[in-house]
This record gives sequence, C-alpha cells and structure tokens, in this order.
Amino acid sequence: MAVDVGDTITFRSDLFDKPIDEGGVLVNATTAALTITLPDRTLLTPAPVIVNPPATTGKYFYRYSTTSVIGPGPYDGAWLFTMSTGQTSAYFEHFDVTQPRYIIGLAEAKAHLNITSTANDEELRGWLSAVTEVVESKVGPVVVATVVDEDHDAGPSLWLRQTPVLVPFTGTVVPFLTSGTTYLAADLRVTAGGRLRRKDGLPFTGGPFAVTYKVGRPVVRENISKAAVIILKHCWESQRGASGLPLQGFDDTSVIPGFGFAVPNQALDMLAPDLLSFGFA
Repeated sequence: MAVDVGDTITFRSDLFDKPIDEGGVLVNATTAALTITLPDRTLLTPAPVIVNPPATTGKYFYRYSTTSVIGPGPYDGAWLFTMSTGQTSAYFEHFDVTQPRYIIGLAEAKAHLNITSTANDEELRGWLSAVTEVVESKVGPVVVATVVDEDHDAGPSLWLRQTPVLVPFTGTVVPFLTSGTTYLAADLRVTAGGRLRRKDGLPFTGGPFAVTYKVGRPVVRENISKAAVIILKHCWESQRGASGLPLQGFDDTSVIPGFGFAVPNQALDMLAPDLLSFGFA
C-alpha cells in the first residue's frame, strides 16, 4: 500500500498474554509506550500519549499525520509493553512514506486503461511512480521538484547538474563556510540547460556553495505524456499476462537498466526529441 506525505499512518499492536499457538488471549498492559522515529532519525517529540487501557482489550493503536514539513522517508514505531506479571513485550512497525511524483494522474491513467473500479488504485499508483522514474531517466526531470544543497565550487559560472532548470532562478546560493559569500536570486540568471551566472558578469567568489534550485517542466509536452501512457499500458498488461499473447505494438521493446522491465521502443521513439545529451544504449 502506498503511503503519501499528508496521509495518516496508524501504528497498531495486539498484546497477548502468551503466544497465540499456546492459547494466548488479548490482555491489557500495565504500561504501554510507543517511540516513533522520523525520517531524519530523530524521535517524535513530545512522545505519543497511548490510551491505556484501550477501548478494546489488548488492541493498541496510535494515529500519526505525516506532514510535508518532516517530509517523505521511513517512519518507525517501537512498542514496549509492561505486563502485570512483570514481563515485557515489544513490537516494531515500519512505514515508507513517499512524495507522489506522477507525470500522468491516476484518473488519466485509468481512462487510458479502461478501468472504472477503484480496486486497483493503489497498485496503479505504484506503476505511475515507476513510469515517472523511467521517463525521467531518459529526459531528465519532468515533474517539478527541488534540488537541495548541491555542492559547487567558485568560478565564472555554476553549472547545475540536473536539467531542465526552471527559469527564472528562484533558489539560493549560500556558502558552506562562514567566510563565504551569499548571492541573491535577484542578482542571478539561469538557463534551462543549467548555467547559472551573475547578472553583473563577475565570477562567483567566496565558495564552495550549496545551491538549491527547481527543476522540471512547467508544461509537459505531449510526446512525454503519451510515452508515459504507452509504458504504463505495457507494464500493466504484461504483468497480468494478458491472454499469453504478445501485446499488439509492444513486441518491440528495450530493457531499461536498473528498472527490471522492458519498455516499448515506440515510447522511446516518442521521447527522442528530449533525450538527455549523453544518450542511451
């Protein structure tokens, strides 16, 4: 199940007096505590207040709403119970919370796949995320995102490593060292190709710098969105083994390294105008 930033995650633990296969039954604890470790590996403060005794004997839960302030990443929960016998019981839970990044939306995807039910929405969202990664591996960032604290040395220009860069520049250029120089976005000009320069024509001095900037495409061209649809359709139908026969138009495929599945060459041809400069095998 996909868990997105902003979703509420529920930590749960059922407490038994002994293992179920030994006839264990649900019981309440003398004390119950939950420690939540956030994506930056700090602990949630203040610690969760656990209702004890719970509304239903032995069934403990705590709901936590994820936020964009903390962001995506792993959320770990560690339960610790002390029982009336003096024994302790522990239970661990893990959630991977993601920030959705889709070139095409769920409604559009379902329309192309002729799906009207909601039964497979979560699985579809996983494929939409995978397809977005595949397309961006070919053409660079498509979904608008922020690159944070990219390391650059001083020089006549700073060549940002991820492109296309959103224009105009609205990011930050700050020094790693306290003796360095900070440059204001209003004094800088950037190209979509990633060349960042000072408007006064002087070189950047006082580095090295941490540069934060935005990448992606404010308008996604049809060749990119249609290629994403073709890849999605191929992945969705092939993983279901539709009738065991080759999919019409999808028998000519290329394997994308690192993703473990083939992509129709028809989609790669559509992406050709936007391929990254280093090319693909």
